[in-house]
Amino acid sequence: EGLKKNSEAEQKAKQNPFPVEVFPKPVQEIITATNESLKYPIDFIGASLLYAVSVATGNSHRLEIMQGWQENAVLYLAFVGRPGTIKSHPITFALKPIENRDALNFQKYQKEKQEFDTISNLSKKERIEQGFGEPVKPIWKQHLVSDFTPEGLTEVHKFNKRGIGVYVDELASWFKNFNRYNKGSEEQFWLSNWSGKPIRINRKGSEPNFIQLPFISVT
Repeated sequence: EGLKKNSEAEQKAKQNPFPVEVFPKPVQEIITATNESLKYPIDFIGASLLYAVSVATGNSHRLEIMQGWQENAVLYLAFVGRPGTIKSHPITFALKPIENRDALNFQKYQKEKQEFDTISNLSKKERIEQGFGEPVKPIWKQHLVSDFTPEGLTEVHKFNKRGIGVYVDELASWFKNFNRYNKGSEEQFWLSNWSGKPIRINRKGSEPNFIQLPFISVT
């Protein structure tokens, strides 16, 4: 029985040579189980889990290759397959815990925003009488972004210094958005982010933005 299972595993490995063995055992079991029960391609679910780990790690850890040379966990991934290949489902599965956290944070933001609006509509005298100070506008701390501009991304990143993830369903649509406002600027933005260089954005009519330690993973 054991030999038969080993043989089946070897056959699967030959069909899809994604290095499942590099993962911890519990993650290997998730990859195997979703492949068997949900037909997720091994490389797609394996890479999806890597992306989820990248976003979850963010700026919390960096690897020192040698003295003075550090690398972060940023990943740029593209899933390529023929129509009908199960591409989106593995990513959705892997990102579910992060999506749930974003949803909870959004609920918290909505509640705080409602309170902020209520206090903002009071006169200064009414605030004093009711024991309120100057209201502070709440923010939604999110981890995943799908529709964005570089300016919008840095605004989100400003409130989540740990790092964020970009999830675009179609690779072509991401490329089409490149340089739609300023020729060459968006390409430079993504190159700087990949290299971990500080991101500076200055636009007329808006506040400047500076992210000293950017972390934006893309899939």
